[in-house]
Amino acid sequence: MEAKRFSEAMNELDVRYIEEAASYRPQKKGLLHRNRRLSVVLLAAGLTVMLVGCVAVVAGVFGTRLIDVFTSETVDGTDFRQSGYDLAVDIERIPMSGLSEEVRHAGETIQQQFIDYNLFSSRFPGNLQTEFSSRKDACAYIGFKGLDQPDLGMDEQETTVSITGDEEGKVLSLEIETGYADGDIRAQLFSHLYTETYIEEITTGVRTTESVEYKESFMTNRDGRTCQVIESTAMESGYKCLDGYLVDNGIMHNLHIIYKEKDAEQAKNLLHHWAEK
Repeated sequence: MEAKRFSEAMNELDVRYIEEAASYRPQKKGLLHRNRRLSVVLLAAGLTVMLVGCVAVVAGVFGTRLIDVFTSETVDGTDFRQSGYDLAVDIERIPMSGLSEEVRHAGETIQQQFIDYNLFSSRFPGNLQTEFSSRKDACAYIGFKGLDQPDLGMDEQETTVSITGDEEGKVLSLEIETGYADGDIRAQLFSHLYTETYIEEITTGVRTTESVEYKESFMTNRDGRTCQVIESTAMESGYKCLDGYLVDNGIMHNLHIIYKEKDAEQAKNLLHHWAEK
């Protein structure tokens, strides 16, 4: 993820893009780029989203659930304070046969990254990123029928597809990220897929250095799907964050919205509109 994304349109915010978050995923054989993309950074004046690996898949129950929330918590052994929350994510695994031929062959490219990697390489292996001019093109590239192109009524900006894999050439997960803008409101839509070769549980979390509190709520859409909603108090910049998490058809969707109080109603209507689609 490049730091220029959204930052030009959000020059009032102190947005930090953390490229490497390996410490949050001490997993197998140093897949640092896999960690980077699974440690997706949400735009929120310093809010950082981390997808952290655990150990076993919870089968049969799909959705997200809050497992921790904290405000101005001191990090052990330091004077560093942070606020944030963690969600457990229970999700189906996608068969490789349900993905496009291009995605299936991406594992070969990632495997070559591991072969070519050395200590002086500028990038770590395990991740393949592709930029697209539209979300529609990105969805077509992935080829999974469950992906959609929601009309949020906002200007669509950059879309990036990130594929993670291992040194054996196995594709482990995919992420599609699309940015949107409308006046002072900014949004990112993330869609995460995990393949049949991904065997771990997932936890998604948010961190910020500011003293922020979080409120949890739920909504059920007309299809009976539950959307978990996490809302933050205002940061020093005056911006608030609103996140919706929804697991459907083997995809974890996350709509992340930043807004000021004057746009609170519009932001909440946007989230409800998205969750109903």
